[in-house]
Amino acid sequence: MSPQRRFVYFCAAVAVTLGTSDARALVNGTDDFSHPAVAAILVYEPGSPRGDWVAHCSAFLIHPRVVLTAGHCVQGIQADLAAGVYLDARVSFQQNPFDPATYVEGDPEASGWFAIDEIVNNPDNPDWLNIPEIIETWGTWHDQGALILAEPVRHIKPLRVPWMPGSVEFLMKLRCEFLSDLPQFCLPLLAGYGLQDFPPSFVPNRRQSVVTTYQGIDPLFIHTLGDPGDACPGDSGGAVIMETGRSHDLVVALISSPADPLAPFCTGGSIQYRLDTESSIRFMWDVIFDVEFGLH
Repeated sequence: MSPQRRFVYFCAAVAVTLGTSDARALVNGTDDFSHPAVAAILVYEPGSPRGDWVAHCSAFLIHPRVVLTAGHCVQGIQADLAAGVYLDARVSFQQNPFDPATYVEGDPEASGWFAIDEIVNNPDNPDWLNIPEIIETWGTWHDQGALILAEPVRHIKPLRVPWMPGSVEFLMKLRCEFLSDLPQFCLPLLAGYGLQDFPPSFVPNRRQSVVTTYQGIDPLFIHTLGDPGDACPGDSGGAVIMETGRSHDLVVALISSPADPLAPFCTGGSIQYRLDTESSIRFMWDVIFDVEFGLH
């Protein structure tokens, strides 16, 4: 594997961080059965040491045919499909896509995995294959993409996302800063398919979740710190949910990247791309509009 491809894989797989080896983060976190709209993106890479089908990134359903994920995930998948490294990509909403009770080796359809009709990148996202650009612009991009499914998901309710610019900033500052003396109102929950143990085994295979600590917000990202933990490889594109009660839960961001790309693997804080930026809202509306009117 070339140094460039290793770096792109690092970005696509690492997606954010875990605190320490004894942190109860997504690495050793809680199995998540409460967010069925959070999905795993699976890729078929024959001969991979991790197995032919592997979990590549996380994602979440925002429309019966639209799955939102990180932009660096979709760029990585597009590049490897074009190069023939990956021969197929699918989406699974199962808590464990490789559960022996449902997984049929070599048959993604029989395993209940959804086919992907089209992969779309937010046009405001940088070129993730250009390493100097990534380093130079770290933390200033719109890390967002979407997978358009060939068939609608009828048995899972899509997650609620913001549709007004600045609404997440208002919510986070109200609940996490103005009401800081009432920490029960500020509980950002991360859900994804990242590592299951520590030290990392690089075999993401089931959905987990953890509540993290809010550290602040800037024009593009929400900053979190593992307490007891954040996410790790395979969680890129997962959902950052503000649990406001029952059907009012809101996805405020998607799991994006380490706060410091040069920090030791799976350590430090992390940044989550806000879904209330003008770019994000325009992108989500455009994709959903095109799907609704048969343009995809």
